[in-house]
Parts: sequence; C-alpha cells; structure tokens
Amino acid sequence: MNRWSLLLLALLSPLSNASEVDVDKRCFTNESGKIKLEFRVYNDADIGWVGGQVRYYQSKTFIPLVYQGTETLMEVEDRPWEFQHTWLEVLDGAITGKYQMVSQGAVIYRLTYTSQKTGKTVDISNNDLANAEGKCPWEE
Repeated sequence: MNRWSLLLLALLSPLSNASEVDVDKRCFTNESGKIKLEFRVYNDADIGWVGGQVRYYQSKTFIPLVYQGTETLMEVEDRPWEFQHTWLEVLDGAITGKYQMVSQGAVIYRLTYTSQKTGKTVDISNNDLANAEGKCPWEE
C-alpha cells in the first residue's frame, strides 16, 4: 500500500464507525395555503445531537435551525406526554426567528413561527402532507 492509500484509509475509517442519523421530514401549510414549508429534524441518539432546517415552498435553500430545547406541557398517564419543542432560525449568524412545535408522540398538533424582528407570530398547521416516499405535495 502506498502512502496515499494509507492516508485515504485513515480518513475514511472513522466513517465506517459513524452512528446513524435519523431524519424526520414533515410538510406544513397555513390555513390559507399561502405558506408551505418542509421541516426537517436530524437526530443522532448515540451522541445526543439534534439539528434542523426548514425550506419554504419554491425556495432552493434551507434555513438552518438550532434546537433550543423541549418543555413538557402535559403529562398524561398511559399516553404519550405533550411537549413543546423550540427551534431558533439562524441567518447570517443572527437569530431571525423562532419555531415552536407542539407534539404528543408522533403527532404534531401545532407549529408556529415568530419573527425576531417584528414579534409577529404565524400559526402553521400540521397537515403532515408528506406522501409515502417522504415528499411534500409541492415537490411532485
């Protein structure tokens, strides 16, 4: 083996031990249908890492999201608990907004966006419109 092969092997070997990153993709619209977005959550349970991104309809770029945390809203005996997950929207190194998602088990009941600049909050319903292939209807 030459030195380039050894270098390549050394660089690639950590990848073979990398843990699995789960991706949860959801499709959302508001009541009027004017706002359509794709919300992705990435989770690596082995190292406790969570990340996210959002892309609006007809946009080619994703907006990075930083996971701020989860608050327990309701503890229900013999049922999944209800949680509120908060994500910060980051553009050009600044926090520009906040997404808050209310869920119980795998069901998402509400997604809201609050603009950092104006303080205005927009309610975006969870239609979970993703089809069996995981595509949003506007991607087809």
